[in-house]
Amino acid sequence: MAGFFALYGLCKKFIKFDSLTSVTFEAIWLTPIALGYLIYLSVTDQSHALAGGLEQVLLYIGSAPVTLIPLALFALAVSRTSLTNIGLMQYIEPSLQFLLAVFVFAEAFDDIKLVSFSLIWAGLLLCTLDSLPWRQYRLHVK
Repeated sequence: MAGFFALYGLCKKFIKFDSLTSVTFEAIWLTPIALGYLIYLSVTDQSHALAGGLEQVLLYIGSAPVTLIPLALFALAVSRTSLTNIGLMQYIEPSLQFLLAVFVFAEAFDDIKLVSFSLIWAGLLLCTLDSLPWRQYRLHVK
């Protein structure tokens, strides 16, 4: 996911459309693929979206703004800030999910999670140190 969002952010940085237009074009481009996949699932009786009746289908359709609004806001943020700041935000997001999982949903915190989040926090620390203003005043020795 991190690699995908890095490439997605890089592409968004160089697209000259506003955020709403670019997300609209993405949705238009992906709609035939999504419809084809839904048709395939329906024909093979694997579709959970269409199996629940009209109410469930309307819930799936109504969830589109929940997906599209964050993408539009991400595109807007990428066009107005540096990719370094975007990368920093992508380090913060897993930490927020971790805090919710452990403290709100009482998920167990094992050794594997300790190692992975230590690496995430080390990356966050390095990005933060790199962006501090005091770095511009250090001596450059050749």
